[in-house]
Amino acid sequence: MEALVLVGGFAAVFVFGYFLMSKLDDWLAEPRSREDRPRTEPQLRIAASQLDSVPAISAALKELGRQRPGLRCALILGEEQEIAGALARGSVDLALVSDHTAIQSVQYRDITLYPQAVKLSDGAVEVSALVQGSVRQRLLWHNGEIRPDTLELIRRLCGQP
Repeated sequence: MEALVLVGGFAAVFVFGYFLMSKLDDWLAEPRSREDRPRTEPQLRIAASQLDSVPAISAALKELGRQRPGLRCALILGEEQEIAGALARGSVDLALVSDHTAIQSVQYRDITLYPQAVKLSDGAVEVSALVQGSVRQRLLWHNGEIRPDTLELIRRLCGQP
C-alpha cells in the first residue's frame, strides 16, 4: 500500500510539474511572438530640426489621425544637414527646418508656427516652449510623387483647412 501511495504521489508531482512547465513555456514564448510580428513601417515620415516645431506637428498629426484612423507616422529630429540628406534620399516625406535653409530640387513653403503645448504619457507630461513667440520655419517636400496623407499634412501645417 505504501508503494502505491508513493507512486501516486510521484505521478501527481510529475503531472503538476509538467503542467507548470508548459504554462511557463507559453508565457516565455509570448514576448518572442510579439517580436516576430512584422513591424509596419510608418506611412508618413516627418523630420524637424528644432524642438519648437514638435507641438505644431503633433497637433496636425492628431487632427489627421482622427480623419484617417490607422495612419502610422514617424517624427524624426536631427540637424538640418542630416534632414536635407534624408529628404534627398526619400527617407522622409516632409521636413521642417529654419526659414533660411535652401535645398535644391525640393518644394518649400515658409510658415509661421505658434507656440503650443503637447501632452505626453496620457497628459502626465506637458512639453512647451520657453519662448512664447511665433517661429518662422520652412516646410520642405520632394517634387516627386506625393501621397494624399502628405498633401493633407502640408495643408494643415500651412494653416489651410
